[in-house]
Amino acid sequence: MPCFCCAFGCRSRYFSGCGKSFHRLPKETTLRQAWVARISRADWCPVKTSVLCSDHFTADCFIEPAIPGFFSLRRLKPDAVPTVFNLEQPLEPVARKKRRIYADLNWLDEVCYMTQCKHSL
Repeated sequence: MPCFCCAFGCRSRYFSGCGKSFHRLPKETTLRQAWVARISRADWCPVKTSVLCSDHFTADCFIEPAIPGFFSLRRLKPDAVPTVFNLEQPLEPVARKKRRIYADLNWLDEVCYMTQCKHSL
């Protein structure tokens, strides 16, 4: 299942080797409300799979690994709240592939006549 950061304007997504950690919103109500308030998305209600990437937390929000230099998952402290958001930076529009729309479907009749298929519009 794809994993995208839910922060407004953030385009971070999870893939193997991306170098970021993704964190689910906390279950504890007051802390969860603090996260939602900081995310500041209008008319948004988080779901069970909503995540926030590590870019939105300062270094002191993370628990240090038990063995320095050893690979371990980046874990947040229990009281960590996201504080790093860049809302002033304008987003560049995402280039989307244009779909071809046919004004009339006369060509379909010709193709079906030649291939002996039957269609109904």
